[in-house]
Amino acid sequence: MNRTLPWLAAAALSALASVAIAASIGDLYSVTVPVAGSGQAAQQAAFREAMRDILVRATGRRDAAELESLAPLVAQAARHVVSFRRASGNQLAVSFDGPAIENAIDAAGLAFWGAERPLTLVWLAIDRGDGRRGLLGAASTGEEKQRIDRVAARRGVPLVWPGSGGDLGRGFQQAWSGDHGPLVAAAARYGADGVLIGRATVTAAGRHAVEWTFSAAGLSAQTTGELESGPELAADRYAGAHASRG
Repeated sequence: MNRTLPWLAAAALSALASVAIAASIGDLYSVTVPVAGSGQAAQQAAFREAMRDILVRATGRRDAAELESLAPLVAQAARHVVSFRRASGNQLAVSFDGPAIENAIDAAGLAFWGAERPLTLVWLAIDRGDGRRGLLGAASTGEEKQRIDRVAARRGVPLVWPGSGGDLGRGFQQAWSGDHGPLVAAAARYGADGVLIGRATVTAAGRHAVEWTFSAAGLSAQTTGELESGPELAADRYAGAHASRG
């Protein structure tokens, strides 16, 4: 793990403290989920899965859908559906009754996280072996970026990725070497509120071992894990700071 956390946290506070919350996830109560089949049972299962995603997003808690106090919302998800439609790729787009969900979250004594969310700049340097190294950017289309984008969308954390040119070349070296100061400072240029920096190696089994460092105003954390661990970490820290009861 990177040993520069104390310095990085100080740098993050200096670079990010003046940045306001910069993004909105739009309709907090609409989500698109896979649907297995065309029958009523498949549709009902998709409604329940969609409600699970909404509860995780709205509370900021990974375990929200498993809480006993919110179990009735999941079990009776169809009762709270406002609209739904089939989407491409065997997907179902579902919109729920927002006030009903908010009331249930409040009645359960849980914090609620609104649609205005911090924007996070992601720097992810990957070493795939055999000299294949690089930084993921906004133009990347591979599965690695898609995996990160998917879990960030589920948690309701808007992301921005570095553009082309010098940012990609310099960004890789800085992320890999632990020279995080310029990467944190770049948040202002990208209009971001926080920075997520990862250094990943690909194992022989094709898995990713990633060292993640997260920084935002007043927040800092590190973790190791798979690609999804980074946006999960950012969501957990943001929710702890921004979600509120009542």
